[in-house]
Amino acid sequence: MIDLNQYIGKPFEIGGRGPAVYDCYGLTKAVAAARSYWLPEQVTPDAVAMRLAMFEKIACPFLAGVVRPRPWAIVAFDYRWRGLHIGTMTAEPGRFIHVGSDTGRVIVSRLADPKYDRFVYGFYRTTHTIRVATKAS
Repeated sequence: MIDLNQYIGKPFEIGGRGPAVYDCYGLTKAVAAARSYWLPEQVTPDAVAMRLAMFEKIACPFLAGVVRPRPWAIVAFDYRWRGLHIGTMTAEPGRFIHVGSDTGRVIVSRLADPKYDRFVYGFYRTTHTIRVATKAS
């Protein structure tokens, strides 16, 4: 089980990858890694492919869409006037962890909150696990 408290309250910073500061992508990547799932670095062709999969519905080899929010799914938001935003659903139904740019901190929010629910663009799961090197005997 992941202890989300290690992230709560950490400040927002554009390009923040943790563990001291996060942006929405850095936090989503950190939560995925804590669950042994891989997401690409943000400024790579794989990250571009991931954004296209989320927001243009183009296939991506390491990301799959899911119909309903489920624990640990990535939730994507499209705030047309402000840009794209992502977070991660928590084990508690209807809640997600993200970096609130309006609060400037990592928070857990309710998906049903009107400032989020009408901007949900989709839910996704990562399909690639982090490979851990093992020592050959």
